[in-house]
Amino acid sequence: MRAGQASPAPMSLRHRSLAEVWEHLEGRHDVASLLREIVGQHSIESTLLEDESRQTEESIRTIIWIKTIFDLQRCYLSGSATGVSDCPPYILSCLLPSELLFSTIIYLINVKKRLFSSQTTLMTKEFTRPRHILAQTLLSGLRLLLLRKERMTSQDARRLQTAINTSWKDDRLHGVERFIVSGLFAAVLDTLNEMSRDNPYATEWSNARLPTYAAGLYPLDIRPETFVTSLIHGTMEEDWIDAYWVLYDCLWAVEIAITQRYVDLRRQTGGGSDQLGVDTDETLEQLSQTRTSLIISIFRATGPMTPMHSLLESLAVTLLDWDDSIDNFLSQQEAINVS
Repeated sequence: MRAGQASPAPMSLRHRSLAEVWEHLEGRHDVASLLREIVGQHSIESTLLEDESRQTEESIRTIIWIKTIFDLQRCYLSGSATGVSDCPPYILSCLLPSELLFSTIIYLINVKKRLFSSQTTLMTKEFTRPRHILAQTLLSGLRLLLLRKERMTSQDARRLQTAINTSWKDDRLHGVERFIVSGLFAAVLDTLNEMSRDNPYATEWSNARLPTYAAGLYPLDIRPETFVTSLIHGTMEEDWIDAYWVLYDCLWAVEIAITQRYVDLRRQTGGGSDQLGVDTDETLEQLSQTRTSLIISIFRATGPMTPMHSLLESLAVTLLDWDDSIDNFLSQQEAINVS
């Protein structure tokens, strides 16, 4: 490995784990059946299980599987300005039906109401962990809903709003969970009612040069200096949600690019683990550098005004190797950048 280049090793474990799943899901036409099976099995098991701790653990496992499917579905729509309307047939056949996506989101909201009680005065990690995972999963699903660029009926929009309000109305929300539920979920509901409006950050979105699945998820040509500062300032404006989504999508683009590279390396070696090939892979080195540069540009932004900590934290938790402390996480990234 050449001096001055970033090693992919610090991020490899979780990207590799996702790559193992993505390798089996990518390009499949039966993902809808798989999701129905996951939801159906959880619905039955959560009814039969009497032990509360086992119910919670089984629910977390199910939610993580659903989040994985939502996350990977977003890859197919990466870099698309028109959503599903202009997708080639081979991509359309891999996408979840819109009604299944919507019903799964509603199901997850009902899981929150039924299994993750808000009746506590002790906000321990054991209590907040499943709630945070669920909130992140719903955020991914709602972003997928928006990326499809399909108009939602007023009836479904009201149903979604009612479900969210009912499930969180009595909660004591804190930190990133409060921002996701009260800020992002509310902004999604507003956006669903205004799907035809122009994106005020279309220039920044274009400058980000997000990859498309059809053209390939890597190499990346993301140049943070051309768009990040404007978007960071935008997150403090009235139309902040539009700036937020560009940042959110960019962070996911670098994560899935690295994951896709691991998938391709696995396929080249017949599914084996060639550590030497990974450690010397120039493409991974380049992707790692792009990732680190983007992360530092977003989270180390300086100026007279900086975004809320909870907003930055909601962006950070989309990363695969997120540390609970933003400062610790950024120190790790900066160490990678100079290694």
